[in-house]
Amino acid sequence: MDLAGRTALVTGAGRGARRSPRPCAARARRRGRRQRRNQEALTKLSDRVVVADLALRDDVHRLAREAGDVDVVVHNAGIELNKRFVELTDDELDHMTQVNLLAPMLLTRDLLPGMLERGRGHVVFIASMSGKVGVSCNEPTPPRRRG
Repeated sequence: MDLAGRTALVTGAGRGARRSPRPCAARARRRGRRQRRNQEALTKLSDRVVVADLALRDDVHRLAREAGDVDVVVHNAGIELNKRFVELTDDELDHMTQVNLLAPMLLTRDLLPGMLERGRGHVVFIASMSGKVGVSCNEPTPPRRRG
């Protein structure tokens, strides 16, 4: 896929990506060095940051508007709650479903007309291994010590 001159939107920079889309963009840039023709487009991944709370529908729609003509959307955002499933409240389940399922669907729906009009576009969903491996009673991961 040639990304030269294309715009990409990558969600999920809140915690897992160390509060910045730059780690994702850095990996893309390293790949771009190996594929010189894509380097310019890949470097642009970190040029602009739009902050949006994917748990809020209005923020999801605003993100789509502010992103403009997106050629590649990478749904990387996702949350999980470290507690027994039977202990999750309705509000916690609503929140998790909004961020993990509904927000990507809404964002894709908002961006898709432009992709169809331009005759190009890609939608990528990133999933956690938790979707493939059953984890009984997730335990919170202790923070790493630096030093």
